[in-house]
Amino acid sequence: MRHGAWDRALRWSARYPKWAAALLGGGVALGHAPLSLWLISIGCLILFFSLSRDAVSPMKLGWMFGFGYFLVTLNWIVEPFLVDLQTTGFMAPFALIFMAGGLALFWGAAGWFARGFGPLGWVLGLTLAEYLRGVLFTGFPWGLLSYTLAQSPFVGFFAWVGPHGVTLFLLLISALCAQRLFAPAAGVSAIMLICALIPLPEMQRDVAETTVRMVQPNAPQEQKWDPFYAPIFLDRMIDATAADPKVDVIIWPESAIYTALN
Repeated sequence: MRHGAWDRALRWSARYPKWAAALLGGGVALGHAPLSLWLISIGCLILFFSLSRDAVSPMKLGWMFGFGYFLVTLNWIVEPFLVDLQTTGFMAPFALIFMAGGLALFWGAAGWFARGFGPLGWVLGLTLAEYLRGVLFTGFPWGLLSYTLAQSPFVGFFAWVGPHGVTLFLLLISALCAQRLFAPAAGVSAIMLICALIPLPEMQRDVAETTVRMVQPNAPQEQKWDPFYAPIFLDRMIDATAADPKVDVIIWPESAIYTALN
């Protein structure tokens, strides 16, 4: 029974590789909070690398993989549209679909880069795609692949190589497993784990004492953009900003100004 179901799944993925890639991308996203199922993330990455070996169109496969990943990872962006469900609720699915589809273009480009290079091309392509996603067009580094390991024993490895370095190692381990090179994969994993357990020496720096004031107007979401309440909330923030004692830095929330400054 189990083998039969597995065989059917393999046949289905071979027949519909792009849809399989989208499902695997969604599976990788389960490593993010609040679920933090990082083992499932690694497993889905391994299966994707196996699937990519016979890809007829790596670029389309990469785009579908990214679309599934971002569709799950960025599900939270629909929340603002649900505050006033009757007025803006219809925009929620469009916002999520277009956002996921746009960011998936980076992973599609990774597939184009990987053509003819096999798993190593995917490893380098996806790592580069994740880096560029965080810097191009002002950057959107939300939900990086490496963040799926944030609740894993490898979390200390971030201090050694940073998030993009962890992405590279994560993809490398997955690609090695997909090629059944388990000994090298275990070796790379051991290096990551050992480094994660070794604390880096604390950096000594001179830090001047700075007083920070964070200002927020206690504005209910349904009243935030109401023309009647918006000036009231702005006055609250101005009063809180001017209050004693004096501070060095004042932080206002994003979209605090409800009208154009010019």
